[in-house]
Amino acid sequence: MTQQTGRVYQATPIGFEWHDGANRIDRHCHREGYVTIVLSGAYSEAGDNGRRRLEPGDVVVHSPFETHANLIGSKGVRLFSVAMPTMASSPIRNGRISKPDDIVGFAERDPQGIASILSNAIEPIVILENDWPDRLAQALTTNWNLSITRWARSHRLAPETVSRGFRAAYGVSPKRFRAQARARVAWTALVGGTPQADVVHNLRFSDQSHLCREIVNLTGATPGAWQVK
Repeated sequence: MTQQTGRVYQATPIGFEWHDGANRIDRHCHREGYVTIVLSGAYSEAGDNGRRRLEPGDVVVHSPFETHANLIGSKGVRLFSVAMPTMASSPIRNGRISKPDDIVGFAERDPQGIASILSNAIEPIVILENDWPDRLAQALTTNWNLSITRWARSHRLAPETVSRGFRAAYGVSPKRFRAQARARVAWTALVGGTPQADVVHNLRFSDQSHLCREIVNLTGATPGAWQVK
């Protein structure tokens, strides 16, 4: 792992990986963006954009500072990952490729050219889980002022049940999930040149100090460090 100003990040996975079956990888964050291709086995990923069930041929894009947890299937999973360090606005999207081994072979020969190959080879298929924790995750990333207690009661669930069930599914409390997701949306906007005041207003931060704290918590640097000079 790497560390900066108190935040710990997992090293970006590059090349082949094998994870044993029935294993859970706790929620974690990577500084750099990367793309993972599933070669064999299966696993579920609970990230900022919901939970996904990933099988051979599936391609999952991890943007910089995206946070997720993984639940490995009973037979384990074999993956291939390639770094995409400048992909805040990458054209590559989650989906599926028909010949993953061919793409991996190309990536090993020409890692610099893999982005263009993937962007043309991926069929945009994304199958998300749709249990109540996933519907809450979606609500938390589209309504920054959502009352979790009211949401729970509107779905005939006890707030305590929602808190425990969401943590079991995503590895984090609903409030922390929202804070991390909002901070990453804010970071993307800042990198894209949006003024800090507009980010504060658009994403319902209480003030610029609030924005600064969350960006530092996510990235280890202040908003000003990420804005276009």
